[in-house]
Amino acid sequence: MKSKSIIRALVLSLTTLAATSAMADDPAASTSFYVGGNLGKSNFKSQCDAGVSCSDPSVNFKLLAGYQFSPNFAVEGAYLDFGTIKASVEDFKMKARLHSFTLAGLGIIPLSNEAQLFGKIGLHHTRGKVDIDFPYGYGSSSSSGHKTGLLLGAGLKYDFTRDLAGRVEYERLNFGSDTLPTDRKNIGMFSVGLLYKF
Repeated sequence: MKSKSIIRALVLSLTTLAATSAMADDPAASTSFYVGGNLGKSNFKSQCDAGVSCSDPSVNFKLLAGYQFSPNFAVEGAYLDFGTIKASVEDFKMKARLHSFTLAGLGIIPLSNEAQLFGKIGLHHTRGKVDIDFPYGYGSSSSSGHKTGLLLGAGLKYDFTRDLAGRVEYERLNFGSDTLPTDRKNIGMFSVGLLYKF
């Protein structure tokens, strides 16, 4: 039983090494600049009490650019927009917005010439703003905050052509303290997107 497990592990290792070597033989596959965009959903949502009218962002988006140095490593920066939460009670209105800039390194495991798994670790700088309109002509107020913290992520990329790829990923931004317009200690986002390599 143990020998069968060892054989399976060796076969898997050899398959991974062969895929990595095949990509390394093609310079375009192993090094390239790329840009892209993702659409997704996050847990940046309102906790709506009874009697309060609320609306959450229907979709979040991300714009990114990066460089793949080898079949196994890349660096990328991105802008994430988590949208706007709105809440109102009669003439009392509130809006909360959240967006982030990120920088991360990617560790990549080629599964085949087209498919790659990746893990991501880096930093995010997130800014949030809350605008409140008071009823009965009492004016309005605004407050803002920012937070820098750890970014973690993982996903799957698939090369449709030499220049075009699709990507599915999950990212988590750690806040660590309640300094932004959310009571969550982290924001998680699942997204799907396209990359263009050149």
